[in-house]
Amino acid sequence: MVGLSYNSGRNGGAMQNHIIDLEQTIRRNKAKEKFLAFSGVEVSLPHRDAPKGGVVKVGGHVRGDGSGYLCLTFLIEADDDVLSTELHKTFATLSEDELRAMLGRDFIYLIEIGPERVHWWFVDEIFFYFKSLQGNSRTILQEKLLPALQKALPLGFNDLQWWGAEKDEEDLAEHKVESLLSHVRQSLGIRKQA
Repeated sequence: MVGLSYNSGRNGGAMQNHIIDLEQTIRRNKAKEKFLAFSGVEVSLPHRDAPKGGVVKVGGHVRGDGSGYLCLTFLIEADDDVLSTELHKTFATLSEDELRAMLGRDFIYLIEIGPERVHWWFVDEIFFYFKSLQGNSRTILQEKLLPALQKALPLGFNDLQWWGAEKDEEDLAEHKVESLLSHVRQSLGIRKQA
């Protein structure tokens, strides 16, 4: 169990120890998370001729009080250990204090789960918590979070592909999944088989 221990003065002022199971809390929230959007992403690394491409998936969860998180899952092509290490070092430079200066008082904190290398992919999942996310997730993502990440890290994002309700849900799901798969195929140089 990955846990967080803290004391509280509740119950008549008596100090009591509490343990929060962080892994269980994250899993419970992830089960409620909604898929919001995805985009192609490029990372420019020193000593590399061309940026490395991949995909970023955006999910989110809003709590009853209107606060919540946006979760960005980065999948970046990393076909060797050296590249994976370079990507890890690059993402490790992300500073909560630097982001807070760019995102303002509504930003609470971030939690990074990962990074890890899965087959030929570098995978990093970062949760960005905000005080007021209800009804603001698109604005925060497009106008604040992605621009802040582009300033803090050597990242470039393609236009976001939103998972929305403009079309019949079944058609939309099929279209978005195919579009996401197309980004992955393109970054790997794989042609779609007929």
